[in-house]
Amino acid sequence: MAQQFFHINKNSLLPHLICDLIDDGRHDCNKFYDNIQNARIFFNMTDIETGVTYIAHQPASIFLREDTECVEKYSIGYVWKNNETRRPGTYRGQFEILFNDDLEGEPNGNLIVPIREELIIQIMEGSIKK
Repeated sequence: MAQQFFHINKNSLLPHLICDLIDDGRHDCNKFYDNIQNARIFFNMTDIETGVTYIAHQPASIFLREDTECVEKYSIGYVWKNNETRRPGTYRGQFEILFNDDLEGEPNGNLIVPIREELIIQIMEGSIKK
């Protein structure tokens, strides 16, 4: 499986983790972008070596991408909180998108992202001084 890498320094809150949603040309991306605007998105991060989950089911965000095209496109992302990057190591990240397709806002289907590759998060030993 292919891998996408994200690097951040220990004890840092920046950069935010941003994952672009891919238009594969096989699905109706306009409907997908409409549906994701009403979805709930969560982020999980698990240590690759130990299997311990350090971030579980934390709310993530959707961001409107700044493109030159007329069609609105979105990315999903996670804004780090204090102490979430305190342990250097290698982690696997995943976003879970829960779509709200009915009128009551109840989840109606979910999607785990990224699909084609693993998201590998490297928290590096370098530290940001406060």
